[in-house]
Amino acid sequence: AIVVGAGPGGLFAALRLIELGMRPIVVERGREVNERKRDIADIVRRGTIDPESNYCFGKGGAGAFSDGKLYTRSKKRGSVERILIRFCQHGANPAILYDAHPHIGTDKLPSVIERMRRYIIDCGGEVHFGTCMDGLLIHDDEVAGITTRTGQEFRGPVILATGHSARDVYRMLADHGVTLEAKGIAVGVRLEHPQALIDRIRYHRREGRGPHLPAAEYTFVSQAGGRGVYSFCMCPGGFVIPASTAPDECVVNGMSPANRGSRWANAGWVVELRPEDLASFHLPDTGGEPVPEVLAMMDFQERL
Repeated sequence: AIVVGAGPGGLFAALRLIELGMRPIVVERGREVNERKRDIADIVRRGTIDPESNYCFGKGGAGAFSDGKLYTRSKKRGSVERILIRFCQHGANPAILYDAHPHIGTDKLPSVIERMRRYIIDCGGEVHFGTCMDGLLIHDDEVAGITTRTGQEFRGPVILATGHSARDVYRMLADHGVTLEAKGIAVGVRLEHPQALIDRIRYHRREGRGPHLPAAEYTFVSQAGGRGVYSFCMCPGGFVIPASTAPDECVVNGMSPANRGSRWANAGWVVELRPEDLASFHLPDTGGEPVPEVLAMMDFQERL
């Protein structure tokens, strides 16, 4: 089987395929972690963005340089414990098995991901970096494999784990006539606060958390105009990072190191946006190719 994308979804898909006795082929458009570190340094120092190697693309995907928050508010989920055990098998701190909000840390994740890659190869799988899928192989109206920009073909069942930033993939799927369904998104800002302020509010102590308590976190959920407004990806003791995947984008994310030692906290604050809402927005026409209706929400994000 072919897994497209070496982020959290792709890596765990490959690990599951190995459990089932298969030898997965993982195809990733971005680069190895050490090369990504150099490219990310260029983003921070020079504002230079490589569309194929950044905070989103490369070994580990967006997960490699996120802070590894391993919990979810979703009620549609499988065994979280099984995932946590798998992380520990590849070097994560066993404390994630009992913490209420398990967290690995931006500085610890790359080594865990590298162990996963080596395990996949040791089990007979393959991992190809710098290999961007650009098309599907179709046989008798079924997907039979993929093609890549480098002229390679990989044949077999395909699992797409390309993440939300690989927008070219969704356009390619639409061009191939693959059935797609529009979904809502959340739009908002990332707020940054002094960590000491959050500590005082959450611990109800004027002097803050003191030397023994961890950096405090929070969640915010409300309703406004019949739709959800909420915080997500709250990063205590963390940093706001530039997460764009193209030179003309402005996208930010948040992360925390394992010790959550920064003087700053941050969180996304967003509002729910539904596909039917787009009719009420009047964004300027960019003069580009018209997009299929199912991709209108993605086009809205780009133009916004």
